[in-house]
Order: sequence, then structure tokens, then C-alpha cells
Amino acid sequence: MTQRKVQELSLSRSATTDSLTGLLNRAGFRSRLEQAMLNASAGTISLAMIDVDRFKLINDNSGHQVGDLVLKEIAKRISGQVRSSDAVGRLGGDEFIILLNTPNWEMVQDICNRIVATVCDTAVELPSGGSIKTAISCGVTRLQAGLAVDDFIHEADIALYEAKRGGRNRVVVA
Repeated sequence: MTQRKVQELSLSRSATTDSLTGLLNRAGFRSRLEQAMLNASAGTISLAMIDVDRFKLINDNSGHQVGDLVLKEIAKRISGQVRSSDAVGRLGGDEFIILLNTPNWEMVQDICNRIVATVCDTAVELPSGGSIKTAISCGVTRLQAGLAVDDFIHEADIALYEAKRGGRNRVVVA
């Protein structure tokens, strides 16, 4: 019976966890966001959408193994800047998302700015002895009254692409 419980727990975890980074995967994050939105009122939670700047060049020039190492390190740096009440997920590829559980808009922006700085300030060390400089773009938005889950995510995505169009390695608020 114990072995069966361990297997069930493992399957349940793999259904909601990204195997590369250990963060929530798309399904796990969406479930967490839906739950948070059930009890949230406008302005009490925020979403930050993050994309690794020029990640395709990292994969093309250094290989997918190095790309995976970069993603793991960026996931670690993002997780290190958020609070236990927040949730971090990897939507796929080089795209991450954060649910920030606070009505304090200044704190939300400060966390996002720290994440961008943390990723950019220190190059990712490679096992080969080299390093790769990385940067991210971040779009952040607050929950507005009447927004559905997909609309909330879309608002953060719009801000993210504004950050990319504006020169990358920055935070844009919606």
C-alpha cells in the first residue's frame, strides 16, 4: 500500500511540476491561479510574465544542454526573489510566470525589478568553465474586476511584449 501511495504522489506531482526546473508547469500554475482568483478582489494579486531575452541564440550558439542549464539557473534566481505566498511557473520554452499575492503594487514592481537585475547582474557559470550573460524581459499587471483567468494572463503577456519592444532587460507595467 505504501509503494502505491508513493507512486500516486509522484504522478500527481509530475502532472503539475515542470521536470526541468522543478517549478509549477502550465497546468499546475493555472490551477494555482484559478484558486487564487476565486478569493481575490481587484488589485490584490498581480501576474508577472517573463521571457528570456534572445534565448534562441543561446540554444543555437551553445546547444540545448547549455540552454537547459540557463533555464534552470534563471528559475532558481526567480524563485529566490519571491515570497513563499507567491507562485512561480514555467509555461514552456523560455517563458515563466509569477503570481504575486499582495495588494502592495510598489512591492510587486520592486520584486519584478529585483528579478530582472538578479538575472542580468551575474552571468550563468557553465560546467566547461565559461559563462553566459543572460537577461529577461518582464511584463506585470494587477487583477482588475471582471477579468477571467485567460484575460489576466493576456494582460501580463501584452506588458511583456511591450518590454521586449522597448529594448528588453526591463519591466513594463500594464
